[in-house]
Amino acid sequence: MFLNLEKTILRLNTEISFFNIDTEEISYNLWTIIIGIIILIVILKLIKKNNYEKEFFPGDLYGKAPWIFYELALILGFRKLSLIKKPYNIIFQVLATKKFDLIDSESSDQNVNFTLIETNILENNECNIVVSDTYPILNYQVPQKFIGNKTYKFERQGDVGKRIFSKDFMDSIGKIIVECRKNKLKMNIFLTTNIQNTRYLVEEYLLVGGRDYINIEVFQQNMSSTNKEFLDKGYRYIKKGN
Repeated sequence: MFLNLEKTILRLNTEISFFNIDTEEISYNLWTIIIGIIILIVILKLIKKNNYEKEFFPGDLYGKAPWIFYELALILGFRKLSLIKKPYNIIFQVLATKKFDLIDSESSDQNVNFTLIETNILENNECNIVVSDTYPILNYQVPQKFIGNKTYKFERQGDVGKRIFSKDFMDSIGKIIVECRKNKLKMNIFLTTNIQNTRYLVEEYLLVGGRDYINIEVFQQNMSSTNKEFLDKGYRYIKKGN
């Protein structure tokens, strides 16, 4: 490879000399660039090898950084990631890309009591899916512009603040999600689910493969606000389907 490259440089030197250009300086600069690129590649490989077993944004950090930082982490060789203390938009993108090795521990499945309240004021192509799991979601925390939509509000009973994995609870929500997908409704998602429930809901119902239509927007609470209301704009994921 380097022999061919040297021949190419000599040929360029011959052609360039016709125009009275300093070919020695060009050759020197070209070789400097090539050597620099080789050094950068070697350094990047060493960095990736060093980061491969390290966790990106460890659990004691709140990973509010934009998604571009996660993309850069992949380039730098990071693969291990915990979803603890990560915002829902990041969780959705991590699960959608499937490029990180998730290291979160799993809890055993438990049955929980929950209620479902359905309301419908406006007839449109949107619906709200509100899931009060670890903490309750109060009506005033949902942005006012969504209040009139058809709303499915799931609320786990008891044990406020306790993180419980319940497959039955998530499957009940999943049935509504499947129905909304079939009707090609945009789903506005408001959650206080724990990591394991969130992952199950996303992987089994929200971001499943196939050719089905899906249009979701997942909203994050404003944790710096006293009322912890949900932000007006969320993370959008659309797949047109057939």
